[in-house]
Amino acid sequence: MLKFEGKFNVGDVIRAYDFEPMQGRGDSFIEGKIVKLEADGLYYKAYVIEATRKVCNGKEYTNFDSGRCFVPYETSMDYDHRIFKI
Repeated sequence: MLKFEGKFNVGDVIRAYDFEPMQGRGDSFIEGKIVKLEADGLYYKAYVIEATRKVCNGKEYTNFDSGRCFVPYETSMDYDHRIFKI
């Protein structure tokens, strides 16, 4: 089983980081509601979310395409709190 596989349910609102937060570097993450537990047609397993918030290098994006996004169950640079329920 992959690190975050089976940890969340449809309807959960999650935050998923691109990189582990650290001092001196702005956070990069996406937030949204899980609409499907596993994406179809990808070469990796991922949650499908309806994005509601995006932050990149500490900058909040207020005008972004809030469509569906994929949050991988596991990455090569994973850590314990990369994805969490909010």
